[in-house]
Amino acid sequence: KDSVVLLWLLCDAIGLARARKVYTFTFSEAEPFPELEHFIKDITHRSGVDLHVLPCKSHREGLKEVAGRGVQAVLLGTRQTDPDGRGLSYFTPTSPGWPKMVR
Repeated sequence: KDSVVLLWLLCDAIGLARARKVYTFTFSEAEPFPELEHFIKDITHRSGVDLHVLPCKSHREGLKEVAGRGVQAVLLGTRQTDPDGRGLSYFTPTSPGWPKMVR
């Protein structure tokens, strides 16, 4: 998962102790793959990060919930080949129609 790569890059950049203080979240899947669930639990356990699993119908709805908690910036595993991924740069605002935050 791209998010696990981001987690490890964050830990490498700021240190594990500081990374553990970052509000870390993922969105629950309607029909999760058991292997993926096991992998996420394993990485969470190894890193000691307090992972919040947010139930949501879509990523847009989930980010609305996160923004409602005061989060103003997120690290996302977005590829250039993803919808709206082309042309992204560092500190790019979210796309129109999405909660206002920096990604």
